[in-house]
Amino acid sequence: MLSNLIEGIFNHLTNWGVFWFGFLFFGSIFGAILTLIFSTYDSKTVLFAGYFLGAIFGLIANYKDWSWIN
Repeated sequence: MLSNLIEGIFNHLTNWGVFWFGFLFFGSIFGAILTLIFSTYDSKTVLFAGYFLGAIFGLIANYKDWSWIN
């Protein structure tokens, strides 16, 4: 049971690792840049937009088989 769960997590990370990297890493970078540019807006909305852009970037990278972290 536990080994199946761990194997499933590793398979997910193998298939979707680039997406999660784009979402977390580039999302935080995009969020920081957008926070600097749009400092007068609500910070949660701006950070959400940054992580949304990171998720889009990660989906494109996963679809096009870009491999930054291999």
